[in-house]
Amino acid sequence: MLAEIHGKISSEGSNLSERLEDQLTANVFGTSRYLPFHKGIKPILSKAVFFSQTAQTVFINGLEMQKDEFIGDKVKFWVKGERSEIDVLLEFDHLIIGIEVKYHSPLSSDDQLEREASDLLKGKGQTPKFLLLLGTEPEVNMIAKKVMEDRKLPSGVHFGYLSWQEVFHQLVYVQKNETFNHVCIIVLAMEMSMPRFGFLELKKVGQKYGDTVRKRLNKV
Repeated sequence: MLAEIHGKISSEGSNLSERLEDQLTANVFGTSRYLPFHKGIKPILSKAVFFSQTAQTVFINGLEMQKDEFIGDKVKFWVKGERSEIDVLLEFDHLIIGIEVKYHSPLSSDDQLEREASDLLKGKGQTPKFLLLLGTEPEVNMIAKKVMEDRKLPSGVHFGYLSWQEVFHQLVYVQKNETFNHVCIIVLAMEMSMPRFGFLELKKVGQKYGDTVRKRLNKV
């Protein structure tokens, strides 16, 4: 629904196969933004990897300082800037985070991340700014390393990456330690999407916890 509202999936479904990553983005971030921060967005972002220890420390400290409150109004989708469109923009109290989402697909251009970083620099003064590339392993690791080797990103924006596999594992971990809550819904949505999205390496894990979630849903 969220992807459709933003015009990411045509009413005729003609671009459905090209927008699976937008559906996955909406399913995960669109739902988790309504959870308490420490049960949704925080555990996902905490697994982001940066190439600088300083950036890693600033990022983790910023997450720790974020109040555990409703953050739905701090999460925006497909935000158009002067030079780019950022898939997910999170404007927290102590961090600004832009996320470029990929799913088994390359960057749209050689300077895509450079343009997104430039647009991030225009927001909220001195607040630390981070740009994350979210994709599937091992592709996301290789793309991120090449970006750092090319050294084309503007200074002032810290660059890192995060994998969909890690996102799934974090959500599974959180819901294992909780009674029924909306984390279960997200896990179930991802588990059901795995054959479509190709998370074959997580299929058994997803089915196991998907069955647990379904049992919980049946008791509600």
